Amino acid sequence: GGRLVLGRDFVAVSAPRALHVFSRAGRSRRELRSARGVALTPRGEILLAEEARLLLFGLSGGARWLRDHDGVRLGPWLVEADGRLLTSLDGRGVVAFDQLTGRELWRFAPPRTASVQVSLLGGRVLVGTDGGMVHGIDLRDGTTRFRIRGPLPCLSPPVAFHRGAACVLGRGEQVVLFAFDASSADLGQGAGTIRFSRELLLSRPSPAVAARQRLYVGGVRDGRTVVVALGESGRLLWERSVPCEGQGLSLMPFEGGVIATDARGAATRLLPDGQPAWVVGSAGEPLETTVAPTLRRQVLVVPGPVLRLIDPKGGRTLGELEVGPHLADVALGQNFDVYVYAEPGELAVFRPGALLSVV
Repeated sequence: GGRLVLGRDFVAVSAPRALHVFSRAGRSRRELRSARGVALTPRGEILLAEEARLLLFGLSGGARWLRDHDGVRLGPWLVEADGRLLTSLDGRGVVAFDQLTGRELWRFAPPRTASVQVSLLGGRVLVGTDGGMVHGIDLRDGTTRFRIRGPLPCLSPPVAFHRGAACVLGRGEQVVLFAFDASSADLGQGAGTIRFSRELLLSRPSPAVAARQRLYVGGVRDGRTVVVALGESGRLLWERSVPCEGQGLSLMPFEGGVIATDARGAATRLLPDGQPAWVVGSAGEPLETTVAPTLRRQVLVVPGPVLRLIDPKGGRTLGELEVGPHLADVALGQNFDVYVYAEPGELAVFRPGALLSVV
């Protein structure tokens, strides 16, 4: 379950019960383990939960603060916003702590919920549940500003879309996309108002992405992998088949269109009108974990058993790296250092800068 966290001067492998932080040169800087959870921010603040204590560390030195803890499991994600540290509450809710003192400011754990999908949009913490509810929580005090009841479980975190947010619900081949007002105004006027709802027949839907007032989602229908584009009012703009597999399907917005990738490393760019701009084929056995593509300074990193660096405009392959099907996460540094983490516990860094400077 390890994922990479890339900071200004460190790289870390963060898992639900363990954290290992390295310098950019590969030297071990800190290692922490706890059955109650450990989490890290990109700035290097580490939250450690124990049976009866909660501690905040920096990358070096002792704890900055220590608080009593009720033993609930926290992490592995940790977000800092407006002087608060937000993290998962046993996978079923969200809790916020004061970043300076560690005082618990609020916690939100909806009843009869086994899992949640969380995103932060302005002053709102958006929480979608496996029961189909979407809650808008005020970041400052944890007040519930609105609730939306959906017909199906929430499958992925809500995303920002057209001055509001959008969410993907689904079960089996039933998928519902809906957009709503997620205003962070103090009075919350109009917050929670549904702008549109659209039903689709798709299995294994990808998380939705937004680009230029369009909403994209992919999935499988009748054995074909398709990408669907909706307008700001929910109107179906187009639907296109792509030569990707439904397993591990990920979408990335690019110049108003979208790039689709799958677990085998195949990739396709679709223009805003739905026409394909380029296609890159698959390269071996599928990955065991879904890893999303990464874009930095006009270089696209497509995860797969063969990791590819691609020119996102023309589709030209700039470099390839054999990593195998155990790839768990990829991160791209400022100098195009490619950090690769593979299960059950191997971290490597590659420097294709010389190759990129030539091409």
